[in-house]
Amino acid sequence: MKRAHRIGAWLGGSLLALLLTCALVVFAFLHIFYPHVRPANYPPTHNLATAQRQDLDYFKQYFTLNRSYTPSARAQAERLFRDTYAKVGALSPAAFSLSILRMVALADNGHSQVYKGSLSSTNNRIPCRLYHFADGYYIIRTRPACAALLGAKLIAVDAQPVDELVDRMFEYSGGPRNHYDQYVSVFFLESPALLHAAGLVAQADQLTLQVQLRDGSLQEVAMHADPPNPDAPDVYSDAYLSPQHIDPTRLSNPKAIGNFVLRGSVRPVFTGGFAHTVAQVSASSKDVESCRAACPGASSGTRSRAAAQVAANSAGVRSSSAECGRWWL
Repeated sequence: MKRAHRIGAWLGGSLLALLLTCALVVFAFLHIFYPHVRPANYPPTHNLATAQRQDLDYFKQYFTLNRSYTPSARAQAERLFRDTYAKVGALSPAAFSLSILRMVALADNGHSQVYKGSLSSTNNRIPCRLYHFADGYYIIRTRPACAALLGAKLIAVDAQPVDELVDRMFEYSGGPRNHYDQYVSVFFLESPALLHAAGLVAQADQLTLQVQLRDGSLQEVAMHADPPNPDAPDVYSDAYLSPQHIDPTRLSNPKAIGNFVLRGSVRPVFTGGFAHTVAQVSASSKDVESCRAACPGASSGTRSRAAAQVAANSAGVRSSSAECGRWWL
C-alpha cells in the first residue's frame, strides 16, 4: 500500500513539475516573442512638427523590440532616426513615411515591416491599380479617369523605365525581393507623393505614364493623383485580381498581438501598423530568406493569369462602364 502511495506521489509530483515547466516555457515564449508594447497615448494635435515628434517618440521603442538588425544596420537606422528627428515639421508626410520605412527596412527582415497596405490610404494615389505579372506591370483596375488604360502594360513613369523605379524604391521595403516585386512595389508606383519624396519624379501630384495598350500601341498620359483616402480598402494587390467588388469593411490590416501602430502625422492614423510580432523580428534577417523556399511561386504571376483577368474579362475587368463604375477604392 505504501509502495502504491509512493508511486502515486512520484507520478503526481512528476506531472506537476512537467506542468510547471511547460507553463514557464510558455510564459518565457510569450514574454520574449510577444512583449507588451506601450499604447500610444498622446494628446491630439494638428501641428505637423508636434505630430511627427510624437510619432518618432513612439517609434523609437521599435529598435528595442526588433532584434533582427545587424549592429551596422542598427547604427545606420539610429542615425537616420536622429536625422529625421532634427527635421520634424520640415518633412512632408510622404518624406516622413519614407524615413520610417527606411529605418524598418534596414533590418532586412521580411517579417518586420511597416504594413504597406496602409500606404494606399495615407498617401495620394493615381486612379490606376497595378499588378505585377511575369512579363511586367499591368493596369488591372481603374477609376474613371484611368479607364482608357485598363489592361495596358506600364512601360515607364516620368520617362524612367518602371523596373528602374522599382529597383530604387526597394530600399524602403527590405526582406525577400520576390515578395516586394509581387506585393509591395505597386504601392510606391501608384503614389506620386512617395516617388517624389524619394527624388524619383518631378511632381508630387501627378505621374506621366508611358503604357503599351492592348492593341500594342504606345501612349503617354499625364495622370493626376487622387488625394489620400483614409476609408480606402486596405488590401494587397492580389485582391484586385478578383472581378468581384472589394468590400472596404473587410480590410487586411493585421490585428495580431504585437502590432505596433504609429499614431498620426497630420492625419488621425499615420502610415499604419507594423506587422510586428516579435516572434518574427527575433529571427535572423538571413533566416527570413528561407521563406523563398516556402513560396517559390510568389515572385510573379503568369501571363495567362493576366489574360484571364484582362482579356477574358473584356466585359468585366474589362470595360470602364462595367468595372470602373464599381469604385472599389
